[in-house]
Amino acid sequence: MSSKWYSIAEVRFSGKHFDEHALDAKALREITNFIDIVANTAKEIWRNEHPDKKQLPPHFKEERVRLSLRRIEPGSAIAPLEILVETAAGTFEFKELEEPVEAQESVDLIYDALVAAERGESLPSRLPKTVIGSICAWGISLSAQEQLQLSTQNRRKRLAVTQEMRERLQTFVDASYEDSVEVIGEILEADVRQHRFQLWRDGQKISVEFKGEQEKTVTSALHEHGLVHLRVRGRGRHSPSGKLDVIHDVEEITAISVGDETYDTSAKPIETVIAETVSEIPADVWNSVPKDGSANVDHYLYGAPKR
Repeated sequence: MSSKWYSIAEVRFSGKHFDEHALDAKALREITNFIDIVANTAKEIWRNEHPDKKQLPPHFKEERVRLSLRRIEPGSAIAPLEILVETAAGTFEFKELEEPVEAQESVDLIYDALVAAERGESLPSRLPKTVIGSICAWGISLSAQEQLQLSTQNRRKRLAVTQEMRERLQTFVDASYEDSVEVIGEILEADVRQHRFQLWRDGQKISVEFKGEQEKTVTSALHEHGLVHLRVRGRGRHSPSGKLDVIHDVEEITAISVGDETYDTSAKPIETVIAETVSEIPADVWNSVPKDGSANVDHYLYGAPKR
């Protein structure tokens, strides 16, 4: 099995208490908080970009967004955060390890959000609103004489996390907001006169304001609510906590049979993906693959006697 540690970010603690390159329980909790923020940000990004999916995919493994602390470096105390990436058991050793892009994107996005707060600018559009509150609270346990700074592999400049930043971020937590949404859910009630229906998704009720020309689709889905769900695309109004309350300015409502799978029509056919992958493997590597691999797979993987 092949493995590799990838550097993702560094959290630097400064202050008299950290001059001996030591982190106390308070600092370790802040590191744990940051690790949780990164993981939750990565998961929410995926969910926001795949509104028709109810669960994270099998390949979105916890290990790919779980940062680890292996050492403490001087200057007062620097905590390098890394991710260990391994090939799956039973794969060929020459398979190139896939970089943990989910974690790196999340860390960079958090950094950019802090920069925006520092400058008094709008937050990055991809930043999940549900994690802003956690970012606001990051580092709040440190005293006035202590400070934490963040840098990433792609954002090398150390960024000091200040109380002013937290206060500006808090304004986003306290305010409702709108953005473009696309959700799938079950319709259980509708008011044709008011052009409004209730869409249920994961136990959450969302009010949808539809247009007259969309009434037939809505009423048909209501009549067959056990068999048909609705995909709604429009503007979403969220509560300060990030809960989607209302969808208005609806651009599209589509009926979907329950159990139907959704496919990305722009995705490459699997045979094309396989052909491209094979073409990238050098000939000498292919020549090293055992000719009797299929018959003696247990031998090459586990050392069992050859057949």
